[in-house]
Amino acid sequence: MSAHCDFTEQAQAGDNRPDLVVRLPGDRVIIVDSKVPELDFLGALDDADPVKRSESLRAHAAKLKATIRALADRDYPSQFPNALDYVVLFLPAESLFSAALEGDQELIVWAAQKRILLATPASLIALLRSVSVSWQQHAQTENARAIAEAAQELYGRVAKFTEHFDKIRAGLERASSAFNDAVGSYSRMVRP
Repeated sequence: MSAHCDFTEQAQAGDNRPDLVVRLPGDRVIIVDSKVPELDFLGALDDADPVKRSESLRAHAAKLKATIRALADRDYPSQFPNALDYVVLFLPAESLFSAALEGDQELIVWAAQKRILLATPASLIALLRSVSVSWQQHAQTENARAIAEAAQELYGRVAKFTEHFDKIRAGLERASSAFNDAVGSYSRMVRP
């Protein structure tokens, strides 16, 4: 995890504990739960019998569906304030995901209807990188806001400073006029 991708591991919410709570700008969070499905189907994948292989893949997809259903029933978004509506289910191997899709081609759509997004290492890294970029953009926005506020403050100070210079200019003009009037009066009225 990078410096701009804040997260909490094993955050507690009632009886439930997701594996990761990833913080987003704006106090939003993404819930990530990691699951390793049973791997007993792997032995049948090397089997030359296509029927047995297909049955094993469908059984793997059915177990993953049961995992998805159980995760959806936990309803993490309602337990974590400002959580996104979808929970990310992390599968630790691309092969587990592709085997499940081979067993049930509608798995992604079905999971999305349950508000569960399936992620593998590659897609989770992409998701977390996107979160990191959003934090960087948030920081840039905050910096731009701070610069704008500082510029506004500087403008106000320069305007006040200019007002003082205008008063000095007006005072000098009055003093110069008074001096010229006094010299004129002296030359006309006192000297003769």
